[in-house]
Amino acid sequence: MIYKEPDIAYKKHLLSYSKPMDICKSLSESDASASQLTKNGFITSYKQTIYDRVNKYGLTLRLATEDDAERADCLIQTRFQNNLKRTATNAYDLIRFIKFGHGLILENSEHKIVGCLFEEPYNESEKISISRRLAIDSSLTGMGMGGTITLFSCLIAMERGALVKTGLIKIRNYLSHLIHLNNLGWILDSFYPNSDELGVFFSISMPLNPAALLENRIDLNKLQTFIAEKKNGVDYCLTKCDDFDGITKMYDNNDFKIVAISALEEGEVPEFFALPSEVLRYSM
Repeated sequence: MIYKEPDIAYKKHLLSYSKPMDICKSLSESDASASQLTKNGFITSYKQTIYDRVNKYGLTLRLATEDDAERADCLIQTRFQNNLKRTATNAYDLIRFIKFGHGLILENSEHKIVGCLFEEPYNESEKISISRRLAIDSSLTGMGMGGTITLFSCLIAMERGALVKTGLIKIRNYLSHLIHLNNLGWILDSFYPNSDELGVFFSISMPLNPAALLENRIDLNKLQTFIAEKKNGVDYCLTKCDDFDGITKMYDNNDFKIVAISALEEGEVPEFFALPSEVLRYSM
């Protein structure tokens, strides 16, 4: 099997964008202080914040070693949908990621791996960090650990000189959209409706600088106010997450980019919220 995901992930991604503050969370006092630090100071400070957050739950966050590959692969196999397994990584791929990129491991007090995330071998020339196989054990549901280790991986990539973090998300992986778009501030930069290998999915991007990491997180209350006061189809676009034709048209025209997802309700298909490209002031 040829592992083809990296071919897509190395395409051009958004190196900068800014979601309007009208829909984003205000900075906490600690985040406002962190934003004033130098880049290295910010990375050091925020890493410690994440370590403290993880330790509160009796968990340990650490860099992966090659010895972790088989156990991490077992977790990944239990968490990914069956129709993804034919393109999924295996333990050999994880060792390559660990050796030439990085891997993160979450362990509980019994040293069981309950979370992991990997990075493709770092692309020095393009300064791109590509995320692979975020997996969180069901026992950690609701703790925010998926977003936590993704943010930690962003900090490692920043430290190594990457300018942008990228990855791929299946269109129906609504929880992952919630984590990346709303909680962390990523953007869906491209849509792929007809991939034989991967099905229907998006590529995602996050610029790696303190402002991007802190200032693009979605406030759902502000978002609802924005929707009520602005005009659909002009100031924003709401699209059901299973409206493949509508999403395809949006990305073919390149006039809107998806920046948020509505709250997840059991049994309901959520909506994507997109903004006009010019409002985001993005650059490639």
